[in-house]
Amino acid sequence: MIYTEKDGRLHFDGCDTVSLAKKYGTPLYVYSLTDIQNRIEELRNDFLDKYSKTRAAYAAKAFSTSAMLKLIQNQGLSVDVVSGGELYTAISVGFPAERIEFNGNNKLYEELLMAIEYGVGRIIVDGMEELQMIEEICRSTESKAKIMYRIAPGVN
Repeated sequence: MIYTEKDGRLHFDGCDTVSLAKKYGTPLYVYSLTDIQNRIEELRNDFLDKYSKTRAAYAAKAFSTSAMLKLIQNQGLSVDVVSGGELYTAISVGFPAERIEFNGNNKLYEELLMAIEYGVGRIIVDGMEELQMIEEICRSTESKAKIMYRIAPGVN
């Protein structure tokens, strides 16, 4: 159980919440390492281990800190980033380039350049303008980019 009471105090994943508040101040967001690892193990057992050539990507927009991305990296998952800031955080912790997916429908030239220079595993392309920027960057840097073109039927 993640929540317990001990000596009249709430403990979260084995940590005394009063001590945490005194040390770090409030408001304070606390995540359960045990719960995260258990959920990843469920995902691995129920999906990844059952189907070959599959992978799971953590959506960095949910919570993108160095510690969280290191945890995701150490668990062998991929990461889905949607901004230069999230990409920078992934790069700063040494996240393997081939396990980074760069998603999002409003990527800036500088963000695409950073992704291509780092060699991200996949850029999910949302339109012709973005594709043209990627082609320009690849030509100017003599690089190649792995892309997946997202198609939304019925959207002009």
